[in-house]
Amino acid sequence: MSVDWLFFAALAFFSLGCLSVLPPLPAQTRMAYLCSIAGSICLIALAVCLLQPNMSLLPVSVLPGKSELLKLDWLAASFFLPFGLVGVFASWYAIAYTSSLQQPRRLASCWNLFLAGMAGVFASAQVYFFFFAWEIMAWTSFLLVRYQDQKKRSIRTGFLYLLMTHIGTACLLGSFLLLSASSGSLDFASFGSLPPGPLSSLVFLLAFLGFAIKAGLVPLHIWLSRAHPAAPSHVSALMSGIMLKTAVYGMCRFLWDFLPLAAAAWWGWLLVGAGCLSALMGALYAVTEGDWKRLLAFCSAENLGLIFALLGAGLLGQFYGDAHLASLAWNGALLHVFLHALYKSLLFLGVGSVIHTVGTGSLDALGGLWRRMPGVCLCLGIGSCSAAGLPFFAGFPGEWLLFQSILALGSGPVDAPLPAGIALAALGLAAATSAAAFLKTLALPVFGPEKRPWRSEFHAPKGALVQAPLGLVILTLLATWQADGLRLLWLQAGPLPSLPYSNTAWLLALAALLLAWLQARRQTAQHPTWTCGIVPEAHFGYSATAQAQPFQRAFASLVGPAQSVLLRQGTHPYWGGSLQHHLSRTRYLIEYLYQPLQHFILRAASRLRPMQAGSIQLYMAYILTATVACLYYSIRW
Repeated sequence: MSVDWLFFAALAFFSLGCLSVLPPLPAQTRMAYLCSIAGSICLIALAVCLLQPNMSLLPVSVLPGKSELLKLDWLAASFFLPFGLVGVFASWYAIAYTSSLQQPRRLASCWNLFLAGMAGVFASAQVYFFFFAWEIMAWTSFLLVRYQDQKKRSIRTGFLYLLMTHIGTACLLGSFLLLSASSGSLDFASFGSLPPGPLSSLVFLLAFLGFAIKAGLVPLHIWLSRAHPAAPSHVSALMSGIMLKTAVYGMCRFLWDFLPLAAAAWWGWLLVGAGCLSALMGALYAVTEGDWKRLLAFCSAENLGLIFALLGAGLLGQFYGDAHLASLAWNGALLHVFLHALYKSLLFLGVGSVIHTVGTGSLDALGGLWRRMPGVCLCLGIGSCSAAGLPFFAGFPGEWLLFQSILALGSGPVDAPLPAGIALAALGLAAATSAAAFLKTLALPVFGPEKRPWRSEFHAPKGALVQAPLGLVILTLLATWQADGLRLLWLQAGPLPSLPYSNTAWLLALAALLLAWLQARRQTAQHPTWTCGIVPEAHFGYSATAQAQPFQRAFASLVGPAQSVLLRQGTHPYWGGSLQHHLSRTRYLIEYLYQPLQHFILRAASRLRPMQAGSIQLYMAYILTATVACLYYSIRW
């Protein structure tokens, strides 16, 4: 049975939504987002069909007699499913969110083109079409990042994102060219014949570097924490929930289809090490962050690190012949891709509702949101518990399988207790720090005291601003409940351990929450604290900066807090006129990694500058020389 028409229907809807940039018609922006919803529903239906047993589709040839451009298989379906679900709710949310923005038609057009580009990346079966869709995704996401704020800082953020993206694209291009030269074809179906050796290792390194930049792994995350706060919230939801997963999809394609799985053990250890580093540093950056959307961006770097660590553990299991470990880790990676897309999109949509209503995303400036917008706070609570990896929430199954996979590396066929122990310690610290970070996001803005006078005309968000996050809440809880069943959709190579879920456990968790709520409602004696004669204010003791201080002190060598005190003398020699205290973060990566690389490139470019003299004759000589060299190469070889 052929269901490829569902993919083309999705592309048709996305293309129709792109036409919103044309001369205005009645309700044109709304129709554009309805088109994106229809296209996302088509992708959901396609994924459900492809994940059915005994469903096998051949690559799709768009032009008769030409090479196949599209390949619709179970791996593409594993990413189409969360893509479609998030696309439906984010598009519905955008109808209300963008109503107050300038030029909403242009935003809706870029949004649909962004969706079409990502769909093309997941369905590509040929190098040309892959990079065509990849560039559409990159350029439209660049336009979406710098859309909301046209300030100089936002524009610089957009260009930084574009620069990092194309550095990764150059690495991917190199890996694909090596594969094409080895196979003699540009079709993905011919890339599986590369033997183990230095060439396959070089292809793997280039692919890993390119996809690590796209995933935002530390220390290649410099664009991630700047792009998310600058973009509209529904764009941030899709970028974090789905676009970052294109790197995971590409890495899976390279490991499972293009490269020999049993090539070298250091491939797996590199993925595990890079994933653990990104998870730990992402969690530390998140817990010390005071901006809500930047905190979520650092959390994305952490979770992508967890997924890459799972891919590495599965690769080690395949190399050492442990089919159980490989199945355990790879199922965990795909499961975490799915669940992370749901709860991270939920968090971005919820935070977007808060920013849209209150006007700020600073954790130090927010408080008492529970009394003003309970529906949004419920969504934020479910999403924060999921991101913290607490049991019975969406972030727990993937982390549970990850810890089991890392423990399996210390025994059995792999038998590497020392690296497994180091990875386990790093992941344990990352999990605890991430839980502290999201406890901060609940304790301060949601349940903390009000820190700013609310306007009398304040209106809580309604309509799609609440309906979309609530829909994602229901979907996330259902997916978590059926986590065992979801794993049956994917790789099966031996028995898998069951997740610690049962109806009894759920009832106990609900009973514990009920008791905690009843305890919180009890009247307790309250006494004001001694404030040294100063009129107390809420921000004295309840602030994101105050909660981050213990982590900044404990991990000063990693997060690098820098303090400066400025004292201005007054008229009296013994009394100061004013005192200013500033706390910032020493940017080690920028000072020791990116700035030296920038200086090197600028010096090299200055030495090559004489070659660009503005002479037409000189440029024609360059063209002639290159043409002669190409002819000689073609005749010689």
